This record gives sequence, structure tokens and C-alpha cells, in this order.
Amino acid sequence: MIRLPQWLDRISIGASLALILVIGIPYIHFAVEGFKQYSIPKSHITIPAGDKSLSRGAHLVQTLGCSGCHGEDLEGKTFIENFFVRITAPNLTRLAQQLDPDELEQAIRHGVKSDGTSLFWVPSSSYYHLSDADIGSIIAYLYSKDPAKGQATVIHMNPLTPLLLVGIENLSSPLVAGRMDHSAARYPLGDAADRASVGKYLALTHCSDCHGEDLRGIHSGRFSTPDLADVADYPLPEFARMLNADAGSSDQEFLPLMASASKSGFRHFSKSEVEALYAFLSALTRSGVQGAAMP
Repeated sequence: MIRLPQWLDRISIGASLALILVIGIPYIHFAVEGFKQYSIPKSHITIPAGDKSLSRGAHLVQTLGCSGCHGEDLEGKTFIENFFVRITAPNLTRLAQQLDPDELEQAIRHGVKSDGTSLFWVPSSSYYHLSDADIGSIIAYLYSKDPAKGQATVIHMNPLTPLLLVGIENLSSPLVAGRMDHSAARYPLGDAADRASVGKYLALTHCSDCHGEDLRGIHSGRFSTPDLADVADYPLPEFARMLNADAGSSDQEFLPLMASASKSGFRHFSKSEVEALYAFLSALTRSGVQGAAMP
């Protein structure tokens, strides 16, 4: 039997321990974050009745792009499937029948399940800013839907998947509850006739998850989104085409970032909503100072 020199043996042991640490740290982190409990105070949202509220709820479900992950009928859908991960979003028509309004509000606004742990990849950092009235309308709409046949929730990760997140600024980024301030103040939606107010509300509730709370863009590892002050570079008609996922737009670099959100959600904006959002975003001042763009 060939024995390795003592120094080489020590190097081999050290390298093995280092490999265990490199592989083990992401798994330990995910385990700790995945089982972390979040205590969210109950909001006691009022669930409205009537066709107007249901229509509002249906419109929000469309513009917020719920179908992109949950399917056209909210029946559940596999929206990520590759070598590293497979995620099937739940059937919302059946899930809504199992949860009370406070549990649904907690899931939508805070990304927290009824057992107090975090949901995966829900854009709750944007949904957090939805008004009580809009949350109520969404929940009322979900309750009004007949249960559809669909798939059960599936989250399957390749053993190598956590390693991909090494080097990303926030290792728990898929676990949305861990990267949110659950006590932050919400922007109060004022007069619906105030275009600037409506535009800011739309930006916070529809854009901030990808572009940051200050809409300056996000740069983390390979993931990067633009500063929305760049909207000022586009005339209103071209901005509207982007939101409608129109391949005729001249900006071929910007469109891929918008394509998915536009096809599943933004194309449902009304003309007045597009104009309000454009008016607000095009008035933002470019600045390297975080938060400076938000008046």
C-alpha cells in the first residue's frame, strides 16, 4: 500500500474540509432561512362585495401577472423547469378555498405561508404596497373563482442548485420573506384623478420587485435591471409598445427584460394607467444616490 507524504496527506484533508464547507454553507443557510418563522400581525382586511370589486380584483390579477406563474385560469403551472430547479406554482383557485382572508393577505403582501415560513419566488416586495382595498378586491376575486383542475405545488432543487447562489448578494433571495421589511410604511394611494399619485402607486406595486424599492435598478451577480429613470429616453407610444410586449419596439436590449412581465401582466394596463405610469417614471431624475429618484 502506497502511503502519501505527511504534508500531502494534510493538504488532502484540508482540501476535503474546505470542499465540505463550500458545499455545506449554502445548504445550511437555506435550511435555516427555510424554517425561519415570521410573525405577521393580522390586517383584518375587509372583503368587499359586488361586481365593481370583483372587476377590480380580476384586473389586478391580470396586471400583476399572476397567470405568468399560476396559469391562465390560476390552475397552477410549472413556470421554471431546467437541470437545476423545477417549480410548479400552486392552484390558486383551490388554495383560496383553504385559507382565510388574513392568511391570503399574509401570503400576497408578505410572502409568508400560513405556517409562518417563507414562500418561494413570490414578488411580495411589490405586492406589499397594494392598498387594503386592492388586496380585498383580489381576495374577493379569488374566492369567486370555481376550483379548477390543476397541478399541486412542486419545488424540486438539484443538489447543486444552492451552490449557484454563492456569490449572490442575498443568498436567501428565493425566500422572499427574508428580504423584506414587514413593517415599512406603504405609499398611500390618493385621488384616482391625480396622475402622479396613480403612476407612483403602479410603479411600486408592479415594478419595484425587479427594479428595487427606489426604482434605480438591481445589480446582483448576473442579474441586472435598468434604472427606470431611463423611461424618459422613450416617447410614450414606444413605452406603451414595450408594456404590450410588442416586438416592434426599437430597443432590442430592453425588451427581453420586459417580455415576460409584459405578456403575462402589463399588456392588461388600461390606457390611463399606461399614461400615469409613464408620467411618473419619465419625471424621475437620474442619480447615483440610492433613493434620490423617488419624489
